[in-house]
Amino acid sequence: MKRHLAFVAGAGAVSLFGAAHAVYAQVLPGDIDRSQFRASAHALGMGGSDLLLNDGIDSAAANPAAIGDSGKFSFGLSAEARTDNVKWSDINDVVDNVTKVRDQIDNTTGGISTGQVTAAYDAFDSIYNFAIKAGAQPNGGPATLKAVGAPSLGFSFGKFGVIAYGGVAVNLKLSAGTGTGPGLGLGLIPTGVVRPSAVQIGDKRKVSVDGGLLAMSTVAVPIAVPIAVGVIGVSPKFVRADYGALSYTADASNNLISGTNYNSVSDQKLDVDLGFQSKSFLGVRYAAVVRNLLQPKFNLKRRVGGHDQAGDFNFTNSTEFDLGAMYTKENASYVVEEHNLSGANGANSTFHLGGEYRVGPVFALRAGYDDDRFVAGLGFNLHGTRFDIASSSDPDQRIAASVTGKF
Repeated sequence: MKRHLAFVAGAGAVSLFGAAHAVYAQVLPGDIDRSQFRASAHALGMGGSDLLLNDGIDSAAANPAAIGDSGKFSFGLSAEARTDNVKWSDINDVVDNVTKVRDQIDNTTGGISTGQVTAAYDAFDSIYNFAIKAGAQPNGGPATLKAVGAPSLGFSFGKFGVIAYGGVAVNLKLSAGTGTGPGLGLGLIPTGVVRPSAVQIGDKRKVSVDGGLLAMSTVAVPIAVPIAVGVIGVSPKFVRADYGALSYTADASNNLISGTNYNSVSDQKLDVDLGFQSKSFLGVRYAAVVRNLLQPKFNLKRRVGGHDQAGDFNFTNSTEFDLGAMYTKENASYVVEEHNLSGANGANSTFHLGGEYRVGPVFALRAGYDDDRFVAGLGFNLHGTRFDIASSSDPDQRIAASVTGKF
C-alpha cells in the first residue's frame, strides 16, 4: 500500500511515505542535514541557543543535563520548521506532486522503468512551475529545496525523563527544461485513456527530480547526575532512520516518465548523548554536549518491488560537539553557542547568539541571530505552564511553537 508523507511541522505532524530512488540519484542520506532535529520555540527565539535552557524535559533533547533542573514533573510539546528558499507551507504540496508523478513508474520490473506524464499531468505542471519559481533556470541549473520539520513530546519525573523527537528532512533538486520529442499531443495519449482537461497540446516541457527524504525518529531517556561543579546528563536513545529518494525525469514532449521507483527503507540503532551544565560563576554558566557517542551506522538497502538491488544507502551518524555560555543578571540573559563544531552529519558548524528579557513573572521577550538570519520570540508563563512562539524575519522559512510545563 502506498504511504504518504505529510509535512505539517507547525502542527507537529510528520510521517514518512514510501519513496523512490534511481541508481544514480544525486541526493543520498549522508548528504542530508541530520543535525537539526531539535524543536524549541524558546531556543529559536534566542538565536537557536538550546544548550543552557532549563525548560524541563523539552530542553533535554538538546542537552541531557537539563533534566537535572526539571522539578518534580515536567512536560513539553514543540514543533519547528526550517526551510531554504521555499515557504514551509508549500512543502507538503511539493512532496505530494513529486510522489504522484513518481508513482506512475512501475516498480516491479527493476532497473529503469517508465510511466506516462498524462497520468499525473496536474502534478507535473505544478512541479515545473514550482521549479521555475524556486530558481531553476530553463535548460540550466536546478533549484534546490531544503526543509526540516521537527516535533517533540516528552515527560519527566525528577531527574529522569522520556522524550520522543525527530522529524523529516527534505532535500530536492528540481530541474526544468525542454524535451526533444514532438510535443504532447492527442497521438501520444494511449487509446482508451481520457485526456486530462489541463493537458496542453504541444507541451514540450521537461522536469527532472533528484531528491531524498530522511525521517529520523528518536526516543531518549535522559538521566541527570549532580556533581560539585554542575550537572552531567546521559541520554541513551533509540534512533530509527527511514529513507526514501526520488530520481526521475518527466518529459511531456514524449509523454514519458523515466526512472526507478525504489521502496522506502529503514533501520534502527542504539546511541548515547552526553551533556554538561555548570553552576553559575559570576553570573556565567557553561555547557558542553557530545552527541552520537556510539556513531551508529544505518544499513539501508536499495530495494525495488521488495527485492534488494546492488549498492546501498548506508550512512553513519557521526559524533557532534556543542559548546555554549550564558550570562544572567537580574531579569536578562545573554547566550552564545557553537553547534556541531566538527561539521558532521551533512551540516556545517553553526553559530548562535541571543538574549532574553523577562518582564515580571509572566512575559519574556527574546531576540537573536540563528547562524544565518535574525530571529525573535515571545514567552508567556501561566502558573508554571509556558507558551512560546518564535520566527525568523521571514516566518515562512523559520518558525516554532512550544508548550512546556515545570512543577
